[in-house]
Amino acid sequence: MKIELSEQVSTFVGSQAPDGRKMLRRALRQLAGEQGDIKQLEERLHGFCRLRVGPFRVIFRYILANGKRVIRCEYVERRKIIYEAYEKTITLMRD
Repeated sequence: MKIELSEQVSTFVGSQAPDGRKMLRRALRQLAGEQGDIKQLEERLHGFCRLRVGPFRVIFRYILANGKRVIRCEYVERRKIIYEAYEKTITLMRD
């Protein structure tokens, strides 16, 4: 399956130290095969999933692009703050 990365995800991955960058890149490649610690999110983030990658969480969703299913990685951050930070981001986008 094809993976699309938001600008935030690309920038965040590129800004990490070598070990974190390698870990995230490997996990994103595996996500193309729908492998990894994946969980459906609930409540306000319904329709999104998360991928656990060590201390990081990647929020993504499945979309259709040109009739094909694509994984769109929307946001990545450390576990402590990701859900609150992403909720604020999507709330601002909806307003």
